Amino acid sequence: MGYEWSCVAGTHRYMTPVEEEFEEGKDIADYVLFKIQQDRRSLRYVLDKQVLSSYLEESMIKVLKMGLLCTTQLSSLRPSMREVVIKLEDADPCVSNSLDRTGKITV
Repeated sequence: MGYEWSCVAGTHRYMTPVEEEFEEGKDIADYVLFKIQQDRRSLRYVLDKQVLSSYLEESMIKVLKMGLLCTTQLSSLRPSMREVVIKLEDADPCVSNSLDRTGKITV
């Protein structure tokens, strides 16, 4: 049985991490950084294998990188909200395809 996804974004509920390394008091950014640094693996390693597909992988990596940039310790290194919106629109083809010329979402 497989899963069908058309977009990366849109989790409808909170999903508790199941890995033992996700300690109390840690957030998802801490967990991702820990996994990447500890295991010396690529960003692909921390992606959810249940939703990962070759079609979505590039978008998921872009969103993950933006999340890491937004949680950087030094606020001067974080992107502006304008930069975040541009990058996320670029990462999610569903959003850019559903906007009309006025910027309204079409269904």
